Amino acid sequence: MRKAIFGSLLLFLLAMLTGMLGKPAAFERFFISQAPIFDAGHYLKIATEGYVEPPLAAFYPLWPLLLKYVVLPLQSQNAVLMGSILAFIIFALSLWPFFKVALRDLPLAAAFCLLCLYVLNPNSLFHILLYTESLTALCGSLFLLNTSLLLNSQESPSSASPGPASPSPASPNRTRSALFAALSLFALSLARPVALPLIASAGAATICVFFFRSNRPRDFFLQLAPQRWSSPLFLLTFAIMLTVVLAYIPYGLHAQQQYGHFLAPFDAQKFWDRKFGLHWDILFKPKSVSSSDNVLFWDIQAFYLPLLLVALPFLGRWRIVPQAFERLGHDWLYWLCAFFAAAHAAIAFLTYPIFMSLARHVFALPFFFYCVARLLKLFWEKPVVRRVAWGYAALSFAFLVYWWSRYAREGWLG
Repeated sequence: MRKAIFGSLLLFLLAMLTGMLGKPAAFERFFISQAPIFDAGHYLKIATEGYVEPPLAAFYPLWPLLLKYVVLPLQSQNAVLMGSILAFIIFALSLWPFFKVALRDLPLAAAFCLLCLYVLNPNSLFHILLYTESLTALCGSLFLLNTSLLLNSQESPSSASPGPASPSPASPNRTRSALFAALSLFALSLARPVALPLIASAGAATICVFFFRSNRPRDFFLQLAPQRWSSPLFLLTFAIMLTVVLAYIPYGLHAQQQYGHFLAPFDAQKFWDRKFGLHWDILFKPKSVSSSDNVLFWDIQAFYLPLLLVALPFLGRWRIVPQAFERLGHDWLYWLCAFFAAAHAAIAFLTYPIFMSLARHVFALPFFFYCVARLLKLFWEKPVVRRVAWGYAALSFAFLVYWWSRYAREGWLG
């Protein structure tokens, strides 16, 4: 496990070095001028001055707090560089829980390939910038790991979730997993606006699992009846919903005091030109913020691939694709991660006429890649799957090198 993680991180640094050798301006911007790009400047401003402007309410407080109390007291003159290094360290730490939850039951070659897909895709550049993606990756990976442990301790072998038989209700492992899952989810909810996507994803995941457990429509509706709401999956769903709401309260109260509006973080989206509606241009005339075909290539994938992840189990159940896909329908975490990634695609369609930061919200976080890990577990033995996966890892590395050239010339990164 350690060799696979270190190997993927070394390849990331190699891509960074290669990009900087090709474009020395990237070295100058990163190490010397330390110019914060795009949202990084807003996080740094919050850390140094606070929420002094209404548009800043859109940026959640946990990452600025880390910058304020960890980075600025030590290196106020090199805060951007030190914050970037801290971000990369946090991301490196996030790979351990991600490996434990998504990759430990894969062959080592498959696990390393998936790590390369995750670590080397160009949107991983945000893991070494002054952005919140690294912190979100750590909180998300810890949440997935502890939720997986909790599910394995609660579900019996006869149910759909894999894992050992249920221990006694007083099991300290179950209690510890539940506590760490709640804490990591609480931190995740303070790192970025994930409350609505997570609430929707958890609810949809539970409904889908019950659907795949049922052989008849009558069985499905019986499982959703109120008298069954004490089942572990319902309790987990309610706990997630409650936790993300409780996590928002302190930030909402601060927004109430600062701006006179408890929901100011949501209202602040209007300052970034996001408007609710059906933006069909994304489907019929897609373009990125920069109108770059290279950026658009990743945005389009981030839009359609999560929707495909949601569809695959149904297509397997209906025998449209290999039936092996149906097994995914019994994995609650698969559904949570697939719906969470798809929620960002839906948000893109409903809030902006062009692709705006979609790819990094999907490919710089662990949720999408948990689903890919489940797919690799099913099909890694097929040579064509291995060739496509390794080919895409090589393509990701090439794009990551190119992204450093975009960084050098202040091009749009996502």
